[in-house]
Amino acid sequence: MDFSAAPRTLPEALALAAARFPQRGVAIFDRRGRTAERRTYPEFLAAAQRGAARLAARGVQPKDRVLVCLPTSWPWFEAWFGALLLGAWPIAIAPGGALGSSEAQAERVDQLIERTGAKLLVCTAAFRDDALQHGVQHVRTHCVTAEDLADQTVGSIPPRAPAEPDDIAYLQLTSGSTGFPRGVIVTHRNAIHNCWASSIAIGAPHGAPAHAWADCMVSWLPLYHDMGLVGCVLLSIVSGFDLWLLSPRAFLAKPAIWLQHVGAHGKTISPAPNFGYQLSVERISEEDTATLELGNFSAAMVGAEMVRPDTMEAFVGKFGPRGFRDTALRPCYGLAEGTLAVTFDLRGEGPRTRPVPTHDVDLELNQVVTVGAPIPDTELRITAPDGSVLPDGAI
Repeated sequence: MDFSAAPRTLPEALALAAARFPQRGVAIFDRRGRTAERRTYPEFLAAAQRGAARLAARGVQPKDRVLVCLPTSWPWFEAWFGALLLGAWPIAIAPGGALGSSEAQAERVDQLIERTGAKLLVCTAAFRDDALQHGVQHVRTHCVTAEDLADQTVGSIPPRAPAEPDDIAYLQLTSGSTGFPRGVIVTHRNAIHNCWASSIAIGAPHGAPAHAWADCMVSWLPLYHDMGLVGCVLLSIVSGFDLWLLSPRAFLAKPAIWLQHVGAHGKTISPAPNFGYQLSVERISEEDTATLELGNFSAAMVGAEMVRPDTMEAFVGKFGPRGFRDTALRPCYGLAEGTLAVTFDLRGEGPRTRPVPTHDVDLELNQVVTVGAPIPDTELRITAPDGSVLPDGAI
């Protein structure tokens, strides 16, 4: 695997994106997904540096944990990348209203502050006020709002030695599906390798890594999720893609806006869980479908949950007449403990299935979709709870 052109660290990746692709950058759409505010990579880098200076003025130092509890927005990027440039360890967490009741979310964030030993929580004023009404303790003492941070007098970033590949870059929370979320330590080497290996895997059917031919990434995934953070934001920066971001709520309100933007910015890659493709099948009207042009949807990654054959077939059936090719669907598998990507469909032949092995477990499926082979430099072992290796066909 050729890493000769890859950056060594995430700050280096951002600096290289600004130098090599000064006309490309990041765009964030409004709540309705209609208009976008765009920053080129040089502007993005400057904003991250301002964020670093503002956090430094609040006392943040290298190795401090900084919780970023914001929706998809410029303040999110300035806080997360600002902490990164300082050598602090950013931790993205779900914003207010994303995970159930406001009281449960406030208590969850309060526990995360305590468990991670966070120096600072960056959140909205609305979340802070709501959390304080529920009597949480750590939010009160550790919170700075994005609004207050924006008003912070900007000084200079304290000098520090450049980050090294094996330094910790950030902490990624696990999903919490089997217990309270845990913080996965991700080094700069982990992040860069996973992005570079993913680009190679995405590009396998095209004969070249994605960073050699793709124009952009379009995503509505939340930034606190590893698929949104690594698979969209960091992959775009490391690869030099244009990144077009919709909010999850905008997509849920009108799924058509995702595919409208997928078809509008050149050769595009975009990831989504199975339910995103299913929602598009169910909720995009025939009128909106007729306006789509999906010939540039070059890689449609499918992961983060079980990939269902019927959903893939329905998506191709509905959007094939608009130029979408079944070979663009690329099932994959990942997890925070692996930085993100672990396996990828490398063939680009469309979703491939096999019969469900006979077993006592009822998956409510007759066929299962392959999620491909391990990405470069990755070994995979499937084990039972006791650590023993399972045979082929075991569930």
